[in-house]
Amino acid sequence: MWSGRFHEPLTRTFGQWQRSALRGAFGCSWVFGWLLFTINARAQQSPPIDVVLAHLRSSIAASVTALPSFTCTEQILSQETRNNHVTEETRLATDLRVTRSATSDPQTGTRLKEIRVLRTVEGKPPAGQNPSLPLTVYGVFGDGFDRFLDSKFAPCLSAELGIEERLYGHPTMAVHFLPKPDDNVTGKPCPPVAPGASATLWLDPQSYNLVAAETNIPHAKVLHYQGLRVSYRYAPVMLNNQQFILPQSVDATMTDLRSSGTLRYQATYTECHLYSVSTTIQTSPNTGSQQSTSSPH
Repeated sequence: MWSGRFHEPLTRTFGQWQRSALRGAFGCSWVFGWLLFTINARAQQSPPIDVVLAHLRSSIAASVTALPSFTCTEQILSQETRNNHVTEETRLATDLRVTRSATSDPQTGTRLKEIRVLRTVEGKPPAGQNPSLPLTVYGVFGDGFDRFLDSKFAPCLSAELGIEERLYGHPTMAVHFLPKPDDNVTGKPCPPVAPGASATLWLDPQSYNLVAAETNIPHAKVLHYQGLRVSYRYAPVMLNNQQFILPQSVDATMTDLRSSGTLRYQATYTECHLYSVSTTIQTSPNTGSQQSTSSPH
């Protein structure tokens, strides 16, 4: 679509064209100068990637280390679709209990153990069944980003900083972890880093707290499905009068290699609070009196 200014008759004098050209040149110079100023200002405001990674590693490690046992209300939707039609779907409501263990969990690789206590299946009492889901994601509250943040895996990954990337309507600072080409990898491959795996972590530019994250493992397989992409959204949660940055939601997808099928897992986490264990202690065998106590687990 053309602007009307291009349809003016060409009847200007040489002086008019000269003045017009000068105005255009000064206008372009002003715009160019403004762009240079903006680029330089952003470059000066951009922290070094090593500083950002150091803040990120320390904040996540401190959060995971200090995180007490807690429980959240979890809403799960797991489904399989083919040709844009839902072929299988399960909805669960659970009490998700996250407790600290002395040893690493074999499923998640972290010391935070996740236990689900079913409340409803398809809106009804579970009646003791353990439903099978098309797709399940474990270790949402663990330290699963270690494979990207641990410095010993640096030979396998490159980290790039993106400034002022807007997310959920707010400015963020993004760290993109990308696999290095095979000829740039020194030494042995990093076992915890799957081939081709990548991740992006979005941070608050002031506090360095996590805002969102996305991991992509292209070679992950479940039957004939491949390529696991998981997105997380984070929010501050108060536990024991201390603020922690915890997942608010998770969204995972896998694609069918044979047809236009997709596995999807969505979960939200609300009403998180300290997890306590109640015990009943008999204090007087003669009288049968009892005392009930409750303490954080």
